[in-house]
Amino acid sequence: ASLDLQNLSRGLRGGKSNAALRRAADDIGNKGVEIIQDSIRRNLKRDTGRLSASWKATRSRVEKGTISVSIVSDSLYARLQDKGGTVKKRDKFLTIPIPGTAARRGQARSHANTFVKDVNDKKYMFQRIGRNKVVALYRLETSVRVPGSKYLQKAQRRLRRYVKRRMNAGIRDLSLGVFRR
Repeated sequence: ASLDLQNLSRGLRGGKSNAALRRAADDIGNKGVEIIQDSIRRNLKRDTGRLSASWKATRSRVEKGTISVSIVSDSLYARLQDKGGTVKKRDKFLTIPIPGTAARRGQARSHANTFVKDVNDKKYMFQRIGRNKVVALYRLETSVRVPGSKYLQKAQRRLRRYVKRRMNAGIRDLSLGVFRR
């Protein structure tokens, strides 16, 4: 997944050096990563921090007064979390933890004394505790639909407002410099 901002410096061209444009691009890229990370915290139900930490900003190009900044994630599920989609099984089943139980994500094989049973045409993994107690740990599915959170669209709107403010401030600074001469 990525967020590309091209030709950010249109309003900053008037005499700005490439070094100044690089600093502006780095600042905008870093701010973009901050905005995306904040959007992830606000819009995803469960945040482990892995998706937030996967976003990086890179300055793609600074030439002839033009900046290109890319903000990218190497996470395999960044696009899935943003756009939504279907997750399909790799092995036998996807294990969906049942809230309020000892079940933990990614830990289905660590439970002892488990068995699978159909209940109302759905498969569940149960754990036998002692002689008479049975607890449902996981619902077993072959695929799961993940709704998109659109965290990138929300972040992109915020970042565009930030870039516009930065460019307007840069134009104001240039205008003040012209009038002071």
